[in-house]
Amino acid sequence: MRQIGHGFFKSDNLFEIKGFPCAHAIAAILADDGDPYEYIEPYFTADYYRSCYGIPIAPVPDIEKEAPEELEDFIVKPPLTRKRLGTPRTKRIKSRGEEKKCYKCSRCGQGGQHNWRTCNSQI
Repeated sequence: MRQIGHGFFKSDNLFEIKGFPCAHAIAAILADDGDPYEYIEPYFTADYYRSCYGIPIAPVPDIEKEAPEELEDFIVKPPLTRKRLGTPRTKRIKSRGEEKKCYKCSRCGQGGQHNWRTCNSQI
């Protein structure tokens, strides 16, 4: 944990990503008789939340209501796409948890870095 700025602590990039100190930093602040709320961004306070949602939000218009006449002839067209250049990809994209297959030599039966063509063992 290291100190950045005035009283802001950084551990595992948590402060940079989320905007508030990690649990270790809060423990250090409390041990120093400090107030952890002084180190939290104003964005995460209840007052900021109330100020954002204090303005009434207008409801969505009724879906059954007819569209205005100027929009009746408006047609949404599909996006323009082009065929990708070059040879199409043939190699499958592996999923996140998929592990590499361990190959085994069919000549000597050992698993590892060789196959039957490059096998040097005596039979």
